[in-house]
Amino acid sequence: VFQNDGTLKQIFTQSPLAMWVQDRHSHDILEANQAALALFGMDWDDVLGRCWTDLVEGTAALLPRHEGKIRHRGKDGRSLDLRLSTHNIDCDPPAVLVIAQEFPPSGGKESALLGETDPGISVHRYRKLFERSLAGMFKTTPGGAFLDCNEALAQMLGYCSREELMGVNASQLYFDIPDRESMVARLRRDGFLNNYEVRFRRKDGSALWGIENITLLVEEGPEREIIAGTLIDIGARKRLEDLNLAQQRLLEMVAQNLPLRDILTSLVELVVEQVPGSSCAVLGSRREGFEVLASSGMPEPFIAGLADPSALAQGVTACLVEFLAHRDLQVHNLSHDPAMAPLRDLLPGLQSCWTVSIHSGVDVPLGLFLLLGREFASPHPQEVDLLEMARRMAVLALEHNLLTERLAHKTQHDDLTGLPNRLLFTDRLAQAVAQATRRGQPVAVFSLDLDGFKNINDSVGHQVGDTLLQDVAHRLMGALRQTDTLARMEGDEFMVLLPDLKDLKDVVMVVQKCMDVFLLPFPAGDYTFFLTASMGISLFPEDSEDPAMLIHHADAALHRAKSQGRDRIQFYTAEMNIRALERLNLENHLR
Repeated sequence: VFQNDGTLKQIFTQSPLAMWVQDRHSHDILEANQAALALFGMDWDDVLGRCWTDLVEGTAALLPRHEGKIRHRGKDGRSLDLRLSTHNIDCDPPAVLVIAQEFPPSGGKESALLGETDPGISVHRYRKLFERSLAGMFKTTPGGAFLDCNEALAQMLGYCSREELMGVNASQLYFDIPDRESMVARLRRDGFLNNYEVRFRRKDGSALWGIENITLLVEEGPEREIIAGTLIDIGARKRLEDLNLAQQRLLEMVAQNLPLRDILTSLVELVVEQVPGSSCAVLGSRREGFEVLASSGMPEPFIAGLADPSALAQGVTACLVEFLAHRDLQVHNLSHDPAMAPLRDLLPGLQSCWTVSIHSGVDVPLGLFLLLGREFASPHPQEVDLLEMARRMAVLALEHNLLTERLAHKTQHDDLTGLPNRLLFTDRLAQAVAQATRRGQPVAVFSLDLDGFKNINDSVGHQVGDTLLQDVAHRLMGALRQTDTLARMEGDEFMVLLPDLKDLKDVVMVVQKCMDVFLLPFPAGDYTFFLTASMGISLFPEDSEDPAMLIHHADAALHRAKSQGRDRIQFYTAEMNIRALERLNLENHLR
């Protein structure tokens, strides 16, 4: 355990409390600190490998999780009553950590805190251990008045010196005062508290998570009850736990397919929380530049500037592209780095800029992660790890979003032409009808079919036919307005949606443009084709107010046009529906 945690080893070695580690089964002593050797009145060679039962009167053996009192027989034959607490250690071999204090203390307040059995000989030595210990150490009254503390405790709590800290009531150091009251009540009931995890308040108001090991000493004098103990800062462990929980929440957001902006906003807020006083943003890489996908605390000029790339100062985009080219963490000084000059006006009041590029698993640049501060500083190791975690989470969220968009596109678009398919066309038609109903505008639906296209597939093959379909789709898109929708329904059948029409003249104009695309020949491989098309048209609200019926009526008009020959245009009429019903009845009778 000590080999893997140097800080724990130092605390163990320097602690003024007597501590040793013994084998959980054989009770042989494996390790002991100087305070324990002094308590035993023995040298290290006398203690190492010795069975615990040799050091106690009677045959009682220390059991795991044992808490209580026991009588120790020293090397010189003298006996001491000890208060013991033990903690199991999962290692090989299984072991027990033992913490011992003389009970009742024999050397007054000072030796009671330090576990000293012979204050005339060793108080000075243990006072040094008290002062130099990495763990915070203290003595207070139950009411919270400090009797003593070391510099380590003052530093943990953000005070300039132990003298400054001793002027504060200990109750004010607890983030929640009931925690202090509960601790005092439990001490009076049990006499000690081990591994008491609680949140403290630093001088600047920030939180400090710590573990206390505390003993209630009862002595003679004006302060009969004294609370003595140690405090270990577990803030790093707590931050790691909080970070892991936050990362788990982000993963759940990705798995639930929540909006990308919500996921990335949670990510940047997490980073800003971990690096107080910072500003953060995730930028998405686009062909025309960058866009802000999520931000927290970023200056408004930066947000507005990236929203309107045409208004950006010269060199801003080039500066961000340069950041994107570096895969490792980059640290920039906004005031002194010449390369940062284009960004200074967009980031007023900021001095430090840390950038991490975001690339996909196949090395496609996805964007940038920016963390900015008001004072120039380089990230410490924990912040480097934080940014790496943020980068991984951003990659995961962005890649998941790209995959989701691709799947959505695939389910709503034709693989061959890239045009919307029947599913997407039907959805857009429903939206257009709803909007036209509110505005009182007409909507037109075209059903277009290539004449004799089956013969081309049969004679020269589907590969040539597919090339022709792609060319036809491209030309028809060029004939339509930006608000129109062209979809490939199946085979050589296309459907056109014309929303936002002012009157029927707009319909005639677009229809003519669509028919004109077939005036020029269509080259395909070694062949050149002269194609014609037939078209059926239905109108909202004249022919129907139901989107599905508009498609149905456009198809009926197309069939009428094709029945009359090639290269024809036909508007839907109610008569077509009557004739279609008559034909259907006739077919049913023939069956």
